[in-house]
Amino acid sequence: SLLAPALLVSQSQLHWFWLCYFIMGLAEGPSYPTTGSMLSKWIPSEERGAATSIVDTGSSVASMLTFALAPILATRFGWRFAFRFFGSISLFICLLWALRAANRPSEDRLCTAEERR
Repeated sequence: SLLAPALLVSQSQLHWFWLCYFIMGLAEGPSYPTTGSMLSKWIPSEERGAATSIVDTGSSVASMLTFALAPILATRFGWRFAFRFFGSISLFICLLWALRAANRPSEDRLCTAEERR
């Protein structure tokens, strides 16, 4: 999303825009299976159904908010701002995840001994 405004300078560059979105779609494909794997390592089995529901609902709510907010941002500030806004949020979450996430509770330095079991 951050690259979209730069890639859409003219109609002759539209293919780069679609290529980036195709690659982004390929990269997003594994997100649900990897989320399930992550939850299986972090959440006790008796709580996993609720955790999966929360994650899936959060994803759907985020999509709904994006679809509702994007036209408002584009109308008020221009379409480039809408792409930059959502791209910046995505980049921030990605950086936060890269700095903070651990594969298992045993690898997380902030987990207590009780949480690691």
